[in-house]
Parts: sequence; structure tokens; C-alpha cells
Amino acid sequence: MTRPRANDRPTFIVHLQSESRDDPILRLRAALKVLLRAFGLRAVEVHEVKPDNDG
Repeated sequence: MTRPRANDRPTFIVHLQSESRDDPILRLRAALKVLLRAFGLRAVEVHEVKPDNDG
């Protein structure tokens, strides 16, 4: 059985928000590592959303 190509695999969008004052980047990296090792889910794109300071 051959593995599906990367473009044929499902992709999910997940929005995460830090609930802790600890370094959120370190927590995100740890969570991504767990997702890869335990569930075979690899992050293909990650970007930080900065809050709007307009209001």
C-alpha cells in the first residue's frame, strides 16, 4: 500500500490561544511535538496573530 501524497492528505486549521503566562512559543512547540509523535500530525504552517490595537 502506498502513502497518499501530501496534497491528497486532509489539512486542518486550528486556532490556539495561550491561557498561561509561561512562554507561549515553548508551549506551542511542545504541543506540536506531542501531536507529531503521538498522533502523526505535522504542522505545515504556523503564524502568530497579533491583536488589533485600534479599539
